[in-house]
Amino acid sequence: MIQDAQAVAAERAAQEAAELEEIRRAEEAQRLAEEEQERREEAVRAREAAAAAKPATRGRVVSGTRGGARGRGQ
Repeated sequence: MIQDAQAVAAERAAQEAAELEEIRRAEEAQRLAEEEQERREEAVRAREAAAAAKPATRGRVVSGTRGGARGRGQ
């Protein structure tokens, strides 16, 4: 009888440990997903800020020049 009770208790403890590990993994996955989402949102904000800070191009771009040199009075 004692061995049966010990076996049942050990099985219960193993099952509870497995459930707790599954919960821990799910929470870790959720945390990682939230961090990834935050990184993506930050990247979008950085791109938007860079686009807003970029000056508008004046004049026309001279074809055949490197670096997008602007045309001057042509």
